[in-house]
Amino acid sequence: MEKSRFAKKYRGHQCLNCETPLEKEDKYCSYCGQLNSNKKLSFNDFFNEFFGSIFSYDSRIYRTLNVLIFKPGKISLEYIKGKRAKYANPFRFYLSISIIFFLLYGLSLNDNRDDVFIDVGNQNTATIEDYKKIKLLTENELDTLGFAERSTKKIEIYLAFDKLNPGKSISESLEELDHKDNFYNRWLF
Repeated sequence: MEKSRFAKKYRGHQCLNCETPLEKEDKYCSYCGQLNSNKKLSFNDFFNEFFGSIFSYDSRIYRTLNVLIFKPGKISLEYIKGKRAKYANPFRFYLSISIIFFLLYGLSLNDNRDDVFIDVGNQNTATIEDYKKIKLLTENELDTLGFAERSTKKIEIYLAFDKLNPGKSISESLEELDHKDNFYNRWLF
């Protein structure tokens, strides 16, 4: 904490923003709220400040998510009416959710696509020979893939298996494929 911008040794006698006189004990300016620090920003300080400002939420995040999920439109109306302190800043919230989404999506992708992929949207143009080319992987073999690719691969496998074995039920198909007979797999099938 000695090297931190918040350390007492970096505090000045005047606010750098509004030039209000300050005491050494004043961590923040009482007039404008800026941190009382003369320390030059290092890359680490900049990095922490940037991500801290993006992801800094208190109870507002829970309130925002609750209202956003269960009462869509209410946040917009209250924001327009001027009731803004109660909820997370919409632009910061959107930016945070976008960053989290793209990080998770990027981590879930795997570019090792050796097998033939049949586009589910164009299944009418696929032939039985195309379905026979698809490698029917077990669920243990699919566990090495990211979530999005694993789900897409399961849909491809289930579509091919169903086309090659049209009379089998979902439970029988999952058992033969060595996939768990759970809600998610049944839903994908």
